[in-house]
Amino acid sequence: MERFFLRISEEKFHLLKSILEGYDNMGVLSSWPEKHGVIVIRFAPGCKREILELLGSLSKILKKH
Repeated sequence: MERFFLRISEEKFHLLKSILEGYDNMGVLSSWPEKHGVIVIRFAPGCKREILELLGSLSKILKKH
């Protein structure tokens, strides 16, 4: 599996998790316990473009303040 590490505000974790699950589990979202506010999205090879497009469209919503 491939993965991305991102930093988002903690209160937006469940929003992003719900969105990913809504896309037929396009990716698996986990928190990264060693780093406050860092998440990891794991996804199957070949889904990178779709994940990037989705994250790009959600970037204003997920932006960490």
